[in-house]
Amino acid sequence: MSQPFDLDAAVGEQVGEPFAFTWGGKGGFSVAPLQARDIEVQIQLIDAIERIESISNEPREILGVFALVVGDDLLAQMREVRPVGGAALITLIRAWIAHEGGALGKSEPSSTSSASTAPKSKPTSRSTRGRRTS
Repeated sequence: MSQPFDLDAAVGEQVGEPFAFTWGGKGGFSVAPLQARDIEVQIQLIDAIERIESISNEPREILGVFALVVGDDLLAQMREVRPVGGAALITLIRAWIAHEGGALGKSEPSSTSSASTAPKSKPTSRSTRGRRTS
């Protein structure tokens, strides 16, 4: 008789590592990888992340996304260390997105990603502006 397929072991290899960070000089904080979460939560997170730039000036919306990313318990632990402001929320969300880039199908753009690295092309014909053709 053959051994049953070990789905836990197979999935465990694909989940990825938790995102660890410090807050208020203290370590021990970590956010679970996207792939380690229930599929319904994954869908909610991906939807929220798609809207992140449009809500970056809306504190309640950011707090909602943050609660999805880290969970209420971790947010409470962070608040025990020191107050958690909007800048910290959005910075941590963006860092987690960069960490999870492959799982989310995206990554944070590099600072030079929009700069052109190709040389300027030379004109292929003279301008006819101001020239008479008749």
